Amino acid sequence: MMMLLQRLCCVALGAGLNTAVSILVGKINQSRGRDKRSIRVQFLMGAIGGLCAGLFSLSAHTVSILFLSQILCEASLRDQKEHRMEDAFWICTLALSLARLPEAGPMSFLFGGAAAFIPLMLVRLIGKKNGIGGADIKMAVALGTFAPPLWSSCGLILSCGLALIVQKIRKKKGKDGADCFAMIPYLSIGMGTVCLLLPYLKA
Repeated sequence: MMMLLQRLCCVALGAGLNTAVSILVGKINQSRGRDKRSIRVQFLMGAIGGLCAGLFSLSAHTVSILFLSQILCEASLRDQKEHRMEDAFWICTLALSLARLPEAGPMSFLFGGAAAFIPLMLVRLIGKKNGIGGADIKMAVALGTFAPPLWSSCGLILSCGLALIVQKIRKKKGKDGADCFAMIPYLSIGMGTVCLLLPYLKA
């Protein structure tokens, strides 16, 4: 019974914290002349925060995931609307990863980032000019430092695979802008999922 109450308290705290951060980010955007985040998104982020807190009981990993989810949601919305991303997003993501450095170790940090950087950089060098952007690479590297190289690569493969499937569907439907798409949302889903499940994964 006590365990259940503890879990429920964690869910409530996590949901409240995430909703509060989401509302704060919305107000900052509004003060800068950008669209205010809708109340539905705020409650969705609150629900995600509650789920994370219930699963991980507000561990240090949970705190980083709560804030990471805010960063990825905001970066994804910005990339989807404007096809651009400020450096503050990947810098904040990298800072969260650096906070885990004593636990994860420097080798995991470095090689995890390299596992995301090398494939995307090769694609950028040999692929189309309007393909992978610099912002996409920066965010992928920042997310890659969260996990060991194996899981960083798995997250990247999941992200790219999802992006390719969605773009194939868009091209078949003849939708405009199918050749120029936002990559950050796919990185957020694929590599973000790996970051979320990291406590359950073995290096």
